[in-house]
Amino acid sequence: MRVPLVRGRLLRDADATRATAVLVVNEAAAARFFAGQDPIGQQIRFWGAARTIVGVVGNERFHGIATAPPPAVYTPLAQTPSADGSGVLLVRTDGSPSSLGPSIREVIRQQDAQLAVFGLESMDDAIARSVSERRFTMLILGLLATVALLLSAIGIHGVLSYAVGQRTREIGIRMALGEAAHEVQRRVVVDALRVASVGIVAGVVLALLAGKWLTVFLVNVSPYDARLLGGAAVSLAVVVSAAAYGPARRAARVDPVTALRAD
Repeated sequence: MRVPLVRGRLLRDADATRATAVLVVNEAAAARFFAGQDPIGQQIRFWGAARTIVGVVGNERFHGIATAPPPAVYTPLAQTPSADGSGVLLVRTDGSPSSLGPSIREVIRQQDAQLAVFGLESMDDAIARSVSERRFTMLILGLLATVALLLSAIGIHGVLSYAVGQRTREIGIRMALGEAAHEVQRRVVVDALRVASVGIVAGVVLALLAGKWLTVFLVNVSPYDARLLGGAAVSLAVVVSAAAYGPARRAARVDPVTALRAD
C-alpha cells in the first residue's frame, strides 16, 4: 500500500512465529498513546502478548476517505492470531484490476484448494463505495442548484423585459439626445449586474456562515476555498449578464420617434 515509514523499521520476514513479538504503529496511534515520547522500543500488550514497537508509519484511512485516520497497529502475519481463519489479500497491478480475478483465484487454489476467495473488488470501487452516500447527496444538491439557477435566469429575464418596457420613453429620449445603441445595451446589463451584485455578496456571506454544515458532505475540499467562492460568484454574474442580454438588445432597438409618440 506504499504506507511511508516515519521512524524505526518496517516488519520483515525475520519477525517469525518464534521471534520476539513486535508491531508497527501509525502516526495517529503514536500521537494518541505516546504524546511527547518516542514510541520506538516501547512495549504494549496486544492480543495477549507483550509486543515491542519497532516502527512508526503514516496514517491510512480505513473507514473511507471522508473519515479521519484512526489509531492503528500492524503485526507480522506469522505472529497474528486469526479467529476465523480469514484474511485480506491486497494485489497491486499495472493492468486492469478486474481482469486479475480469475488469476488470483487460480493461484490461491494451487496453494490450498480449500480456501474460499470472495469479495474481490478494485481499490477504485472501494473508494467509490465509501463516498457513494455523499456523492448522491451532492448530486441532488447540484441538481437543485441547477434548477434554482435556471429559474433565476428566467426570472431575471422577465423582470428586465418588463423594466425595459416601462422605460421605453426614457430610452427613446436618451437615444434622441445622441446616446448610442450599444451604450443603451450596456446600461441595461450594468443595471442588472448592479442589482445582482447585492444578491451575490449576500450569497457569499451565507455560504461562509453555512460552511461548517457543508463540511459533512465535502471530501478534501474546504467550504471556505476562495477560488470556489470566487468561481461561483463569477458564474452567477455570467448568468445574469446572459439573462439581461435579450432585454438589453430590445432596448437598443427602440425607435426614439415611436417611443415618444407612444407616450
